Amino acid sequence: MEVLDQKVKKFLLFLKTSNVEAGAAINSLLWFLTGYRC
Repeated sequence: MEVLDQKVKKFLLFLKTSNVEAGAAINSLLWFLTGYRC
């Protein structure tokens, strides 16, 4: 869980630093969640 938590924090930081549109952010979040669901 610790590794996953670090990845989530990095991902959120990535969303903050890269000024992406809301749609792209949602798509990235969905990809992120489905990618780590398995």
